[in-house]
Amino acid sequence: MIERYIQIDKRRNQSIQDQLKLELYSVIMVRTLPEDYVMPSIKDLAKSLDVRQEDVQYAYDSLVEEKFLILEPKGYRIRQSILPVNHGISLKALIDGIVSIGLTPIIQDIDQNIVELKELKRIDHRFDEDDKLVKFSRLYLGNEHKIAYLDNALSIKYFPGMEAINYTNFQIYPYIFEHYPGTYDIKRQFTIESMSKEIAYILNQVEGCPAIHILSQIYNDKGSQVEHSNIWVSSHFFKFQVSTDFSL
Repeated sequence: MIERYIQIDKRRNQSIQDQLKLELYSVIMVRTLPEDYVMPSIKDLAKSLDVRQEDVQYAYDSLVEEKFLILEPKGYRIRQSILPVNHGISLKALIDGIVSIGLTPIIQDIDQNIVELKELKRIDHRFDEDDKLVKFSRLYLGNEHKIAYLDNALSIKYFPGMEAINYTNFQIYPYIFEHYPGTYDIKRQFTIESMSKEIAYILNQVEGCPAIHILSQIYNDKGSQVEHSNIWVSSHFFKFQVSTDFSL
């Protein structure tokens, strides 16, 4: 089932093992697979992709170590707790939107750093005054087209250890709900707005173009804000319907 989504280029200056690992990761996170789906056997996948069994073994074992796969008697199975489709808040809708217009989703990580609250003065927030934030940003592309921009800030006070994580290809919401269990209040605002000069530049659009703006904020049971994200989606690629579900 997954074989048709995997593309290996033996001419690339990247090992087959690393290509396989990244391709499998992409399939797991982007494709909607059955909950009981078992990955192809090492032998079968190696044969269908014309690669060595050792390469498939490496990719599978790497994804087990990073907790994306589980090795069971029946074979390698996807760890369901990491899938965005299992959570009320994820970025799967954005990925699905790119797929719906016939493009292949690609995530491009841009930046990651620690910021002080004073750097967020332009936004309305309820982070604790003694908090610091880990901030990262990324682009979502469809083929070579820049579709969406994500700017995310996470509490270090309530999510200790988040500052040490490498956010490249990181699935934020599944990780939070698995590693920091609790009761969260999720508030989300969806509007159609004109792109600012800054956002238009990032998405290779003209200032003033219409965009989908999704503002997401998560609060813990104490009322303190623990997450803030701004998502800008270029409406150039989408035809709007009132009934369209853009929830994340």
